[in-house]
Amino acid sequence: MGIRGEQIINARRIVQMKTRLMKVVFLICVIASVFSANELFAKGAKVTSEDKSMFVGASVYVAPGAKMTVAGNLEVKSSGNSSCLKNEGVIFMNSSSDATVTLPAGEIGSGEFNFSGSVNYGLSATSGSARLGILTMNVPEKTVSLTGNVTVSNKLNLNGGIVNVANSGVFWIDNPSPDAVSVKINTLINKSYVSGYLTRSVLDGKRYEFPVGNTSAYHPFLVDKPSKSDVLSVLFDENVPSEIKSNNADLSSNMINSVGWRVESESTEQNSFMPGLSFYNTGQEEFASQLEVVYLSDVEKTGSVMASMLDGGYVLGSEMKTVGLFALNQSVGIKLLNFLTVGNGNNTFFDIPNRSDYSTVTLKVYNSLGSLVFKSPQYNGEFDARNFPEGTYYYELKLVKDDKVTDIRRFIDINHGS
Repeated sequence: MGIRGEQIINARRIVQMKTRLMKVVFLICVIASVFSANELFAKGAKVTSEDKSMFVGASVYVAPGAKMTVAGNLEVKSSGNSSCLKNEGVIFMNSSSDATVTLPAGEIGSGEFNFSGSVNYGLSATSGSARLGILTMNVPEKTVSLTGNVTVSNKLNLNGGIVNVANSGVFWIDNPSPDAVSVKINTLINKSYVSGYLTRSVLDGKRYEFPVGNTSAYHPFLVDKPSKSDVLSVLFDENVPSEIKSNNADLSSNMINSVGWRVESESTEQNSFMPGLSFYNTGQEEFASQLEVVYLSDVEKTGSVMASMLDGGYVLGSEMKTVGLFALNQSVGIKLLNFLTVGNGNNTFFDIPNRSDYSTVTLKVYNSLGSLVFKSPQYNGEFDARNFPEGTYYYELKLVKDDKVTDIRRFIDINHGS
């Protein structure tokens, strides 16, 4: 299960206990529900005149359809073992300077927290996990830094700005609908994503995007057709090379650059899916046809058949365990062609440099549909591009030298231009 799975389970238990306590405490606050949809009931809320921050010491109820704007910090204290804050409307955080939101543990309501403006915010949950309905990011070029455990029960709207999740934090989208995360993308260099682990509840057979990245760029990961319902956590990691080197010296000697995605599962049972890896903003876009895929649980290369190209990334046709690390890797070992051009006397054959150095060379080539179109158990340069339609192909090459086996899996483009 892993540390993160235990964190998620503990957070879920705390939310359940806090929710039961809140039902009792909210009997005191239920009178607020008789107000119309445009009214706000607040008792014990104090707004300071200097920084316009709000300190909630007793109870606040934001009715459905009502809106409350906080132009400074928002701090909500617990009432005994729970809190009387309930948001069924919209709370806008719209400050003119950096501000913080401190929430108590437990159910906050099904309403929306909307971070707006052009400032950075801090979001923390004290003494457990806070459960919100909707979280909306409208802070382009800015960051909401999350500490503690925050669960979104309905929807995450990433319209602008980065959610930065601390190493010990849990940011969990508990709604298993694939539409529970909305990403507004104007360009491929998107400025709204999650930096750190993003946790999502998933259903078997569905398709989920994990809009993750680092502090400088968007690097989405795709989970397609998981074999069982689960809770998955995904983190983009730009420091993959050091881990690969510590696990496999032979593989690391061929690496010049690599980035990856860590995937963790709450389940102790095996779950598999088709992973979609993106090379947006990795510095390897122009080397797409030279990329290999490394899967680190056993530090083995994988990705047997390329199923389809995916808008700046690709999906692997083989199923893999969810727990581990998927990495894009560009190798500088053997120099292989990544394209073949037919016409005007160009070399149309796929050649292996220093072929005589290897006792065995095995080549398999697949087309873009994943169908095997060429196979040779003892390849000696006979793959001729003139015999195949132009397009992108995927090949598996096995080289044997002095009882050492090297597996290479890459893309190659065939062009029938003049």
